[in-house]
Amino acid sequence: MRIPAILAGAAALIALAPAAYAADLGTGQAWGAPDAYAAPSSTINWTGGYAGLHLGGGWGHASTANLSGFVFGAHGGYNFQFDRFVAGIEGDIDASGLSNDGFGTKYREKWLGSIRARLGYTFDRFLVFGTGGFAMGTGQFKDVANNISRNHAGFALGFGGEMKITNNLSARAEYLHYGLGTENYQSLSGPMRIDATANIVRGGLSYHF
Repeated sequence: MRIPAILAGAAALIALAPAAYAADLGTGQAWGAPDAYAAPSSTINWTGGYAGLHLGGGWGHASTANLSGFVFGAHGGYNFQFDRFVAGIEGDIDASGLSNDGFGTKYREKWLGSIRARLGYTFDRFLVFGTGGFAMGTGQFKDVANNISRNHAGFALGFGGEMKITNNLSARAEYLHYGLGTENYQSLSGPMRIDATANIVRGGLSYHF
């Protein structure tokens, strides 16, 4: 499932935005009408709370081991709009299938979560944003003698786009990079340190209250 298919889906969501925005402009008015060239007034406001679901996939590393797999989860937050700028805070949680199967061993990132600030610019129905903040993940290492889980803490950074389908429903596509730091695990051959990272591409829907 590696990344081309995931990226293609995310790009398709973002590609819908220009057409939706163009539709807001209407078909125009007759020559000479008083407001023939007037910009349309905005009817969309991003201020308020929201919650939704998302899914996607990604890749990463557990030290030198490559990880890949799916993610799905939920998100929620609150936006404040100031003219064309939108600032807010968002939290999310993902069940993760990012894993690597070696000879007699397996490492998986079981959970990913974050609390992030978001800052964006809106073109009425379409919002582009950057985001960053605190992140956590749960890693699990298995071999014939061990089954150990550890919580990792670090950061998440990313960017994305979101489009209001209606005043209350929006679709989004985003990329997030997780730097989850290093934790100690026990293996059959002795102690080891695993430095975990993840790169997630996901799409989702949100309901705005």
